[in-house]
Amino acid sequence: MIIQKLSRFYIQRGYFVIQWIKKVLEIGETWKEAGAMVKRVTKEIKSTVETELRKGTSKSRIAHLLGVPYEEGVQIITQIKESIRPEVGNRIRFTFREQEMIGIIWKLLANSAVVVIDWNSSNQCMKDICEARTVVNFKDIVEFLPIEK
Repeated sequence: MIIQKLSRFYIQRGYFVIQWIKKVLEIGETWKEAGAMVKRVTKEIKSTVETELRKGTSKSRIAHLLGVPYEEGVQIITQIKESIRPEVGNRIRFTFREQEMIGIIWKLLANSAVVVIDWNSSNQCMKDICEARTVVNFKDIVEFLPIEK
């Protein structure tokens, strides 16, 4: 479990380093400018952008909330969007018909995922209207949870 968390951290960290190098090469920015962009994406900014993306907020509105120009906001949004895409096997808490439920991602689709519902941790009143699996939009994902053994 700890090894999995650490490897995921280093993969995400490595991803940002690759994005930094890519940005320097493609846009022609200096290393210093590209590095400043990567450092500016704090946990608070990432959390705000994730929440707003799940709500379906426009890019211009997110840029305004962050207090940055639109072009810079789009770069931040793209960077965060690529790093938060869920993976098969992730355990998530999501809302379905205004009820919070928990499940494991079984298959990824374009903007949604097929989730196997964990009935031991979910609202039992939903069992009558839900199958063992359901499709969940990414915007309905509330949080990612640690995988239980």
